[in-house]
Amino acid sequence: MSIKENLIYSVLLVSIITSANNSTVLIVIPKGRIISLECQLISKLDTLVWNHNGHILATYSDNSLRDNDDDIAVEIDTDRAMSYLKKLSADLQDAGNYCCIQYHHQQHMDPSNTTFQIFIQGYPKLSVNATITKPGETILASCCVHVRPPHFDATVEFTWSIGDVPGYFLALPNSTNSTASRHCSIVMVRNINSYTDGTKLQCLTDKAAGHFARVTLNVKYKRTQYVTAVVIPCTALVLLLLACLTYKLRKSVITFNGFPTLCQVGNISPGQPTVPTLTET
Repeated sequence: MSIKENLIYSVLLVSIITSANNSTVLIVIPKGRIISLECQLISKLDTLVWNHNGHILATYSDNSLRDNDDDIAVEIDTDRAMSYLKKLSADLQDAGNYCCIQYHHQQHMDPSNTTFQIFIQGYPKLSVNATITKPGETILASCCVHVRPPHFDATVEFTWSIGDVPGYFLALPNSTNSTASRHCSIVMVRNINSYTDGTKLQCLTDKAAGHFARVTLNVKYKRTQYVTAVVIPCTALVLLLLACLTYKLRKSVITFNGFPTLCQVGNISPGQPTVPTLTET
């Protein structure tokens, strides 16, 4: 290890031990968002080190800047007044402490150490006790996110909605496991009706990053069935019967006992039942 590298690691060691000139900034970044940090530089800067959880990301010395991580960009402005660190898409493993450590050899001063404690908030996961329900029933829903690293004490904001309608819920006490940094919002979805069938229950934790979870609600209800009766008008029915009768009369002569002119009377003895007979023409 060269003298320059020994000096850099000595700066890191001293910065951990020394509390003077140190400051800590807490930042919560949703997964997928940009990590963007700014560090104000001291005058007559000799050495600058950016590190993440002890891993050196970039060093500046002898007017030369060196990056050690391809996914992270470190810059120093032309006036050497500010240094910038940026990563385009935050992931859970990017959580932890980012340190901007500065040292000026000639003034024999303690290193200036700015620490950014980064918490990465994961995507929400939504669960319900039932996706199929009936009008008037109540659904219990839970929306949880993990935050890295653990022991995150800040509040995670949850926004609930059904379709495009916010609210509509009875919120229960939030559940937090600080050891695992699991934060949950629990609500009761009340007054379920047929209009919510097919709509999406949504839990939103970060609008800008598009952090949301959805589940489709299925409401089972009896649909009103309308039976259309086919009614044949009486006039049409009578005309149909007459047409059939006319066609039959052309083929046969119908005779009934007791009918004059239209019907002929057969040889029927008194007391016998009167029976209609058909005579072919």
